[in-house]
Amino acid sequence: MSSINTQPDSIERLKMTLTDDAKRNVSFRILTSDYGRVRYVANKLQTRDSAALRFLLHIALDKCEPLFDNAASPDSRIKLLAELGPEFAAYFGFGAKMLGARFCGGDSGDHIDIDEEDLELIVAFGVSPGLAQRRLALMLGVESVSADPRNAFRTYLLDKYVTN
Repeated sequence: MSSINTQPDSIERLKMTLTDDAKRNVSFRILTSDYGRVRYVANKLQTRDSAALRFLLHIALDKCEPLFDNAASPDSRIKLLAELGPEFAAYFGFGAKMLGARFCGGDSGDHIDIDEEDLELIVAFGVSPGLAQRRLALMLGVESVSADPRNAFRTYLLDKYVTN
């Protein structure tokens, strides 16, 4: 298996080599349920499965821009972590330390200080949302969080860590 060098200069070279709008043939495995969701989107939009998949991939890559943008601000990485941190933890099996290593250390020297307790909360929302909801309520000093616990969680992180 080959690996891609993720050093800043190699990422920029990779971006520069793929600047044309040509479509590439890519093969990958996808869960049947995910393929069903792609087909549903394609049917709803009355387009081809491949167009729907490219659209969904484009949206996901745009959301994850702070991961591969060397000039991304700490606030943009916090916002990504607040929105998709639980999914990263659940899908990739990241624990709190691994999640912190991936998001808190910036290539441009912009380190983010996130409390270990908050990183553990992010992981808990990905693995056990019910437990995480109770934990967040304890942290906030309330009996229970709002009807939308993920929104309360995002608000908590953004209020605590985003500077603007």
